[in-house]
Amino acid sequence: MPINIADDKKVTSLSVIEHYTRLGIDPNKVEFIKDYDVKYPTTKVYHDHVSGTNLAVIKQIPRFNEKDERIIPCFKSKSKGIYENDINFFDLKVDGEKVTLSVKDKQLEYTPQLFINDVVETFASAKLTSSDKKYTNNVLTWKSKSCYRVIKITEGTYRESWIFKRDVGKIEIKHNFIGDKLIRIGHGYDQKGKLNIQTVGDSEIFEGEAVYPIVLGGYSTYYVDASSVDGWVSHYTAGGEVDFSDLVNGAGTDSDDSSNTGVLCGIVADSTTNRFNNIKRSIFLFNTGALASNQNVYSAYISVNIPGKNDTLGCLPNVGLYETDPDSDTALVDSDYSKFGSSSLSSILDYGDIITGYNSFLLNDEGRSKIIREDISKFGFRNANYDVADTPPSWINSAYCGINCYFSDNGTSTEPKLVVSYREKTEYIRVSSELQEDIELTSEINLE
Repeated sequence: MPINIADDKKVTSLSVIEHYTRLGIDPNKVEFIKDYDVKYPTTKVYHDHVSGTNLAVIKQIPRFNEKDERIIPCFKSKSKGIYENDINFFDLKVDGEKVTLSVKDKQLEYTPQLFINDVVETFASAKLTSSDKKYTNNVLTWKSKSCYRVIKITEGTYRESWIFKRDVGKIEIKHNFIGDKLIRIGHGYDQKGKLNIQTVGDSEIFEGEAVYPIVLGGYSTYYVDASSVDGWVSHYTAGGEVDFSDLVNGAGTDSDDSSNTGVLCGIVADSTTNRFNNIKRSIFLFNTGALASNQNVYSAYISVNIPGKNDTLGCLPNVGLYETDPDSDTALVDSDYSKFGSSSLSSILDYGDIITGYNSFLLNDEGRSKIIREDISKFGFRNANYDVADTPPSWINSAYCGINCYFSDNGTSTEPKLVVSYREKTEYIRVSSELQEDIELTSEINLE
């Protein structure tokens, strides 16, 4: 019997087409049966009419807001120098350098100032651009003598970054907040990692050594249900104070759930001979509420987008997927570093097999059992051959090995995803073979 699928239900996602083609399944016989919606804003579902199985693609960034509106993360130019955002979880107006941000019944206004060595700098007018090919007009950029100020919006996320390409001395960003505190400040990064940013009132201050360029700035996420957090956690000790095993098994000292990019897993050698000072791991939560309890998961994988890898240690670090149980479904804290299991939930990806772009980790039986239907599924990445094995690599002074990744804050072009293949469970009714031969029908049976 021919399978006729309506044009608006045909598969158009290139990654889904590639998935089915790889399995030898004709994508023309697959139907798109569930789009993102207000109840499950991160999940799409496809149905293969030949095998009778379904495919759920679960991402981390919601595509619908609480008003059941599809999000359009872009700026609209209202008049010269004035911009407003389109449909999102928040309302945003930028007038010159002034920002007005509204979320439900809360509102924040501010016109920030940049001081370099206590002297204020001025900015040219903002320019409207796009962050990548999946977004249109979602970035505003101002330029001063010393830095770029950038406001970027994606689905449910507002981020303001101040980018410095060279050392300019003392930096102070005075935000001049008026109203509700809707933005988190005090965050900064250089090419090695997190910077120590001093916050005084609503000012961010940085003065010290760094590997340029550096980024300072405020951010916030306004999902109605931000239960698909991701980010990294680490254990850092300066000066080679502990041995490698203490780094592996000790308490976490740092965490971040707001970066666009970070480390999937990594190890840093100290300058002290045969000592290491940092191990990093990463955590990814997926809202698997759209998967019902009567669905039998028979295959699943997690894909993360990897922009690069580093190995000045020469130790060829691999990476695998492990169980994790962070304290919260909406934010990461330092103590989550010690909430990892040591039993692999997936295939181990060797260093030489890691490619630039999406890399997939096929879940094994134990991994599939960690997919929690109608709830949140929690996974983490660790280096397997040194971190999990609790065995240090060969030491090289201040060298590093690590695998980088994009987190969901970078936007939909590179967000992590969980892909689940499942069948609906069939309920059987047991019928006794001892049937009475004489059965009287006392009323008519209506088969309509």
